[in-house]
Amino acid sequence: MLEITWLHPLIITIFTSVFTQVIFFRLSSDKNIYRSLIIGFLLGLSSLLIYSYFQPTKISLLIGNLIIFVLFMYSYFHWINMGETARRIRILIEIGSAKNGMALNELEKKYPPEQILGIRLKRLTIKNQISFDETTECYYPKGKRMYSLSLAIKSYTKLMRKILY
Repeated sequence: MLEITWLHPLIITIFTSVFTQVIFFRLSSDKNIYRSLIIGFLLGLSSLLIYSYFQPTKISLLIGNLIIFVLFMYSYFHWINMGETARRIRILIEIGSAKNGMALNELEKKYPPEQILGIRLKRLTIKNQISFDETTECYYPKGKRMYSLSLAIKSYTKLMRKILY
């Protein structure tokens, strides 16, 4: 018979992480999704370590469970991140939750184009990826690394489009 008792702490840990993240997010006043993810991760990790401390487990089993837990939480983070930040998903949710549909002017009020661009430019400036020259009133890439990475992603996207379509 197959021994699956090694799954018990892992299932408890994953459930603890996800449950904690959801509850913390719903109860927090600032609705910070990333803070709730970190708290869920830390509480899940703590539950795995506490369970392993009180149960006689092999170190290899603990390491294996830690790796699986971290990889699950990494995937969970990106799943949440895609749903939270993908503009198309958020717009579809807005339109889908409107009982009588949603007019273009209503969408533009929720997602003003100039504000969206301003937010992205501010984020790039804060992360030192671009700079603003007040004399020329222009934005410039700061360093070649991010610009080169952007070009590589653009080239990869073009290549994938040619392959797939």
